[in-house]
Amino acid sequence: MTGTQPKPAKNRVVSIFDGSNLHIALKDKALPTRLHYTKLSIEVAKRLPKDLEPWVFLRTTYVTSSPIESDNTTAFKDWQVFLDMLEKTDRLDVRLGRREGPSGGRKEKGVDTIVTTTLLEGALRDVYDIALLFSSDGDFADAVDAVRATGKRVFNVFFKDLRSYHLVKAATGFIDLEVFDLERFKFFRHRPHY
Repeated sequence: MTGTQPKPAKNRVVSIFDGSNLHIALKDKALPTRLHYTKLSIEVAKRLPKDLEPWVFLRTTYVTSSPIESDNTTAFKDWQVFLDMLEKTDRLDVRLGRREGPSGGRKEKGVDTIVTTTLLEGALRDVYDIALLFSSDGDFADAVDAVRATGKRVFNVFFKDLRSYHLVKAATGFIDLEVFDLERFKFFRHRPHY
C-alpha cells in the first residue's frame, strides 16, 4: 500500500515578555527599548531546534505596568506613546500590572503573577505547544516546571550574561538575545524620512 505520510502538525508558538525586566536590560545595554516584539519573536522562533519544525507563530503577550500620571506627567505621556505602539503591533496583547506604594517609591505589582498565569493558563487550555519566555527572573522557574509537566516546551530568551541560572535550568532550552541585531526590530511610530 503506497501513500504519503500525513503532514506533521505545526507546533504552535507564543511569546511572553516580562516587559519591565527586558526594558531594564535593553536600557542598561544602550539598546533600543521600543521594538516590534512580534517580529522579534518570529526571528527568535527561527532559532528553535530543527526537530520542532514545522511551527507557526500565534501571539505575543507583553506584560508591564503603567506609570502613574500624577508621579511624573512626562514619563506617563512617554509611556502612553509606548502603549500606543504596542497596541498597533500585530498579534500582540498587552496585559497590565499596577504600581503601588507612596509617591516616589512605587513598586510594580502583579506583573510576575500575570506572566505566570499566562504561561500556566495557555498550557492548561492547550493554546500553545512552545512558549518563548523573555525574562531573566528566576522566580518563574517553578511555573516553567509546571508548564513542562503538561508536555509543553518553554524556551527562555534573554541576554546570556544576564540570564537566571534557575530559569534556564527549568526551561527546555535557552536562546541568547545577544545574537540578534535589535536595531532591525526598532518600532518606528512614523516612517523615517530620508
